[in-house]
Amino acid sequence: MKTKSLSLTTNPLLPVFLLLSSVIVFVDPAFSQTSDLFTEHIILNDYNNACGIAGADLDGDGDQDFVASSFDGGYVCWFENDGDQQFTEHQLITGFPHANVVDIAHIDGDDDFDIVVASNQANAIYWFENDGAGNFTQQTVVEGWTTATFVMARNHFDHSDLDIDGDGDTDILAATVSPGDKVSWFENDGNQHFTEHPVKTGWYWPRYQTAADLDQDNDLDILAIAWIGGFVALFENDGNQNFTKEVFCSTAYDMITIFPIDLDSDGDLDILGADYSTDDLRW
Repeated sequence: MKTKSLSLTTNPLLPVFLLLSSVIVFVDPAFSQTSDLFTEHIILNDYNNACGIAGADLDGDGDQDFVASSFDGGYVCWFENDGDQQFTEHQLITGFPHANVVDIAHIDGDDDFDIVVASNQANAIYWFENDGAGNFTQQTVVEGWTTATFVMARNHFDHSDLDIDGDGDTDILAATVSPGDKVSWFENDGNQHFTEHPVKTGWYWPRYQTAADLDQDNDLDILAIAWIGGFVALFENDGNQNFTKEVFCSTAYDMITIFPIDLDSDGDLDILGADYSTDDLRW
């Protein structure tokens, strides 16, 4: 396994809140009584078009590690935190062209975090089974997806594992341009054998998706962007994973990200959106 030691000096008592590409870590200095919200630390500045990133305690030692993908480099690595914010790079996969999205969840139902990765040129979505000590075994979610654009296994609203069918195990939500311009969820049978269920095909270049209980009926609905079509839609779950489409925005050309949040504090979830070409921030 390829490793690289990366040095980052900071106060170990300050909590790490956000990891962004390049690769950069932002640390909250609120307790230092300064006026700045975050202090920037460059972890790595040659990650070859850093793209996806997600964080969790991957080796079970009580500190926060993270995983990141390199789009142009075609690789995914996880970064081990020694507790003093000094990071060692561990390679998960190479030869994975246009590695884009990564996520972290308890995919096999044990107490450690596993990793799921997508690429829009690698013909597959993979997950990596963690043995609890940061040793990972590659497994397959789906093959034949030549242009995967998105994957998630953890609810980004409340950070719970994604359980679309409510049976207690972790399912996976993903999207691909080819084949089918589709959004699908992958049902976990409890033994990490995944069955694909298309939610929508012909979705005009599906991009970012997420899941949340938008209609407050105790099941997970799906929000999906059709990047080229300019649509954002709610796919309402009837509780039996039959989804009904409701397009609520048809002018979302180049919408990159959506995020469910109760922005007006009225007890239901609203939706934030960021649009690349119009420079809009919407809700």
